[in-house]
Amino acid sequence: MRKKRLLLLDRDPEYAARFAGYGNQRESLLLEILPFTDRQELDRFLEGQPADAALVPPEEAAGLEGRVGLVLRLSEERPDPEDRQAIYRYQSCGGILREAAARICPEPEAPENPAASQIYGVYSPVHRCYKTTFSLILGQLLTERGAALYLNLEEYSGFPELLGQDCQEDLSDLFYRRKIGQAEEMPPSAVEYLGRLAVMPPVSCPDDIRQADPREVAALIRALGSGGAYDFLVVDCGESLADPLPVLELCQRIYMPVCADRASAAKADAFLGYLRKLGRETLLARIHRLSLPYYSWLAGGCQDYRGLRWSAFGKYVQELLKEEETGGNPKGTAGSRYGGAGSFGGNQ
Repeated sequence: MRKKRLLLLDRDPEYAARFAGYGNQRESLLLEILPFTDRQELDRFLEGQPADAALVPPEEAAGLEGRVGLVLRLSEERPDPEDRQAIYRYQSCGGILREAAARICPEPEAPENPAASQIYGVYSPVHRCYKTTFSLILGQLLTERGAALYLNLEEYSGFPELLGQDCQEDLSDLFYRRKIGQAEEMPPSAVEYLGRLAVMPPVSCPDDIRQADPREVAALIRALGSGGAYDFLVVDCGESLADPLPVLELCQRIYMPVCADRASAAKADAFLGYLRKLGRETLLARIHRLSLPYYSWLAGGCQDYRGLRWSAFGKYVQELLKEEETGGNPKGTAGSRYGGAGSFGGNQ
């Protein structure tokens, strides 16, 4: 996918160079940033080459309409949330770039040929909330309804030690095959099993997920879901991806477990607030923020993940699925998908 060209105009040469350097080093960002410190220099550039967008001070916006695809104003005052062409200047370069990318590369429409599998995402900006344990139980329960595949997108997942299996192939191999065009589908030899739940072993090299283009990861998940081999995909999405949104956009339902402490609640609120700021209302509507109950017997770590579906935690997740099937509110959401922070903490 071609990177879109963003022209940055700022009279501070150090800031312009630092901003462009930061953005252009992020391989996953779908923007190529060209810095300018002089308006005439920017105008001369536009005489010979196109640009998808320009990020300029408000007083420099005049005359750029029609010459670039989108004019964004770098405002020194906090802009009105309804003003989609203004971005607040006094925030981190990463924050500015995320807002600019959301406007230049807006949320994609649903694909014409969506994945045949139903995709469940499990994501949380909160650590130690038993996200992986919840994901594995969810996958095991879904095998009662059809074939299910579990995918873990963390850099240090703890597999194969967690399941006591020696994995011959893993997600790193699948990334490589797709990169060289050898395979679109996952070979049967790459799949391990947790009972009836198919497990794609996570990456063996952390950089394989850290440096992966999130949209390429999303394309891989869509391909796996379209292959017809699985009725359900459970995607355990960690924070290793530079941007989790392309993957989360594929999910029909997203569970977001949180813990009881104020810091955890603040992190969850910040993530949801960020999505609202980007205008990702359709994605927000699919997120179910869960207040999970606390099980003291899990605090020391689970010894056998194969039996979790029969545990008290497994029964909780089973009731959660039943309530959602009948249109009820998920447990722990306090009558809303954005309910208060939960009381469930742990290591996974």
